[in-house]
Amino acid sequence: MFSHPLRGCSLVALTAVAVIAGAASGCGNGSADVADASGGDVGSADGGGTEGGSTSDGGATPTNMDAGAMGDSSSAGTHDYGMDGPVAVTTKTEKASNGKSTFDVVVYMPGGKGPFPVVIISSGLQQTAAGYAPYGKRLASWGIAAILRDDPGFGTQSTTLQADIEGMVAAWLPTADSNAYDVTRLGLAGHSRGGQVSLLAAENGLLGKTKGLFLLDPVDNASASVKPKLGTLGVSLAMLGETTDSSGGVGGMDCAPAADNYAAMYALAASPALSITAVGADHVMFEDPANCTFCGLCTKGAADPAQVLAIAERLMTRFFAKVLLGDTTVDATLNTAADVGAKTLTVESK
Repeated sequence: MFSHPLRGCSLVALTAVAVIAGAASGCGNGSADVADASGGDVGSADGGGTEGGSTSDGGATPTNMDAGAMGDSSSAGTHDYGMDGPVAVTTKTEKASNGKSTFDVVVYMPGGKGPFPVVIISSGLQQTAAGYAPYGKRLASWGIAAILRDDPGFGTQSTTLQADIEGMVAAWLPTADSNAYDVTRLGLAGHSRGGQVSLLAAENGLLGKTKGLFLLDPVDNASASVKPKLGTLGVSLAMLGETTDSSGGVGGMDCAPAADNYAAMYALAASPALSITAVGADHVMFEDPANCTFCGLCTKGAADPAQVLAIAERLMTRFFAKVLLGDTTVDATLNTAADVGAKTLTVESK
């Protein structure tokens, strides 16, 4: 067994339902609105760049502003991480190495002078890097390089992907792109089983090397569980999840079982840790619906998918601005007080 976004279903059942559902091309199509109380801080959920080739993205003017200064609390005002930042973004596909083999990654690179802090974003099972393009684009526009990868699928274990991340940090990042990455400012992110993969790497080969983790509705699995070491992780951990898919998906399949979801992980996590619930969201609202695979198999939430995705982009960017750029204007709850007051989010911290 291995962790995946549709953990409660077998591959045979999944395939059968997918055929009937036409591969579930439209995902997370909730209808009820989620009011955002951030005063225009949500911004666009546009996916940004595309894979293949190098393209200037984001519509911003290139700048030589040092990445660290972008999150410096001495700068005027509080940065609006709910929209793209001032840095131009280049999107390209590269061959990354784990020291033994290579694989394609999609890189969202800030313009201007590096080296840049870097976030590795791990996709959910069967999901593509394109599904998480909004996060890559947003981070890079604020001076943080983002590296995404297509999930290899059912045949690849979470522990294999964990080793790929660890090897990439050791063998490829230090010299890649003309030393563009500052591996001393490393963050990990991931959705569903990608969240599990990120935690496995942070608990093992990257222990002490990761500055923070922001996970999107992560799902654990007993065969490679992250739970035994969560209490000793020792770095900032934030998880944004939902409760719609804790049971009762299509055909009774649960996409984020309560025993293995973000809340179960938070209960075991050491401080500092943050648990955020997106009210009315479902498991697949945390990625671009146009690039979501098998998403129709999860229970649909009542929230507006575009607004959930926009909130997730904002919170992930705030988190990494805090832990990688040193922005002290972002508080321990990622400035979510207004969202909590509007009942769009619930937040627990320790």
